[in-house]
Amino acid sequence: MGNSDSSTERTWIVEYFSNISKKWHRSVDYGKYYTEHEGLDLLKNDKSNLEYRVRNTTPPSTVKGDMKEGLTNGKPQLSQLPQVGLVYTARAFEYGCSPTKYERGNYLRPTVDTLADFDRLLSYLDALLRHATKVTTEMNRARGCTDQTEADLKAAAMCIDKESGLPHLCGMMASGMMAIQQAADAGLIPADPGRPWERK
Repeated sequence: MGNSDSSTERTWIVEYFSNISKKWHRSVDYGKYYTEHEGLDLLKNDKSNLEYRVRNTTPPSTVKGDMKEGLTNGKPQLSQLPQVGLVYTARAFEYGCSPTKYERGNYLRPTVDTLADFDRLLSYLDALLRHATKVTTEMNRARGCTDQTEADLKAAAMCIDKESGLPHLCGMMASGMMAIQQAADAGLIPADPGRPWERK
């Protein structure tokens, strides 16, 4: 097989006939797939009394009938997202589209050109950093006090934004999500970075 991509090569299984059970067994039953080359080598080098054969197949991860694998194969696992983080983000979005602030979804509006998109991304990242550094400054201040109490540490971590009444962590999360969405919509970044660690 000319293609070296593992997703296309791993489409061969070895079947063998057991003289004990008098049945054909498949390597895939034990979670083993082979490339065509591996399968043929196994046949050639086998010295046992078992009868082998190599057969082309489709791995379960690409079988349309396998609902679980078909739904998750290669797609981002959104169930990994922590609930509280989403709650904090949602509260900031709710505040953002309140009557005194912006219209709902205003960050999704297109700009005039790529440079404007670029500058808009910078503005969202600036907002994220303002919120984040407000929190870290208060946490450092509390950490540096010699008479720090548990209440001081909790208040610093909570670090309320005076404008919204929400923790700055809410604004930080919302700014980050808007930055990524806007940048992806503008074509500055891909909508899904994929799993580059798997290619290393």
